[in-house]
Amino acid sequence: MSQPPYDPNNPHGQQQPPYGQQQGWQGAPSTDPFGKPAIYSGVGYNPPPPPRSRPTCLILLIVALACGLPLLIIGGTVLIAGGALAGTNSILGDMGLGDISAFVSTAVDAMRGPETVAIQGDASRFDPQAGLDQAAAFAGTGAQFAGLNAANVRSDGTMDLTATYSPGPRVSYSFLRPIEPPANAPPLGAAGNTGGQWYEPITIEAYRPGQTSRITTTGGGLSTSIQFTNQGMRKDISSPTTNPFDSVAPPMRCAFVDLWNEAIERGAPEDAVATIRYNEFGDDWTYDFVVPGTSLTFNADCTVDE
Repeated sequence: MSQPPYDPNNPHGQQQPPYGQQQGWQGAPSTDPFGKPAIYSGVGYNPPPPPRSRPTCLILLIVALACGLPLLIIGGTVLIAGGALAGTNSILGDMGLGDISAFVSTAVDAMRGPETVAIQGDASRFDPQAGLDQAAAFAGTGAQFAGLNAANVRSDGTMDLTATYSPGPRVSYSFLRPIEPPANAPPLGAAGNTGGQWYEPITIEAYRPGQTSRITTTGGGLSTSIQFTNQGMRKDISSPTTNPFDSVAPPMRCAFVDLWNEAIERGAPEDAVATIRYNEFGDDWTYDFVVPGTSLTFNADCTVDE
């Protein structure tokens, strides 16, 4: 066997590792003279560990938690809220207030205040009889006229709704709207249920536009106080009943100016203002006319009831 040539850098002829492999090297890998990564081995060299891949099951677990946890929270919240609402509905039912949605609707309506609309025409020369058509339309479809009460009517039959004195001119129209028995109607003989036709009483009041008022409503443990501004006509709806205070009225046949003329002939001061009420008296409908010093009752045919 031939000997390797003498190497002055290796006089004892020890075998050397291939180029690029060095013993005892510690540190980061480098490259050989040809730009290729050098390979290190030997004592004292600890090769870096191979990169670790995340287990698929771990990734799936993270995704499941990310998606499922919010759903669990939402589901639990819905169950808790549902139980609370059910309990609230039960309490409101015992109080005779219906379910939570009806209770909230009632509270919202109370906070909104009564509905108002602007007066048609000149509010300073408002004719309470001519204004009946607007009041009936405002009361709603099916509403039937049931009388009126007009305060501060001048001798020409008009009212100045813009007057600022108090109490000022005001006319109150009564209506009855036939309805079906409500779902929570009491049994016959209870809470005024006579077994007759159910009505929704409606009141339309015409008074000074722009007047601000505060009203307080109380019922079922709920008390609400709100401030609102009247545009001209205000609508108030009362609870359904089979025993309304009013009755459906026949059309008015007597002009207020004619009632005034008769009162003036009987000594009423022409520059005064009168209160005129069209209402049921026994089986008849009459006009009560009151002015300071004069009080008259007119029959349906416009004659004075002596």
